[in-house]
Amino acid sequence: MYGYGVSQPQDDQTFFKITHSIPFFNSEAYGELFGFYYTILYAPALLVIGNLTDISNRKNLLGCACIAWGIISILHAYAKSMSTLYFLRALLGFTQALTGPATYSLIGDLFEETHAIHAFFVFSLLQ
Repeated sequence: MYGYGVSQPQDDQTFFKITHSIPFFNSEAYGELFGFYYTILYAPALLVIGNLTDISNRKNLLGCACIAWGIISILHAYAKSMSTLYFLRALLGFTQALTGPATYSLIGDLFEETHAIHAFFVFSLLQ
């Protein structure tokens, strides 16, 4: 199973390296990483993050979320077990939930109403 727009490689060397490094990594586990474990913290966090962005400094919140997202992404490369990958993927979903509300409210503040629509479009397209 491969991601959107990613064709299957001619040889499965990359998949072999992952399955060799991390026991029990297979296509089912790959699907769980990108589905269930990503949304397990993403969806509940969205219920709380909107209020958090109203009472905190949105620029700092967005900056911290981006830094945390980058660090967690790097830590994926060092994971040696599926449980570590599941945990990191859930944290990645949480940091992604932090970026949306903060960014949308900052776009509303930084752009005039006529230009904000285009900015919202570009952000949602690239998100």
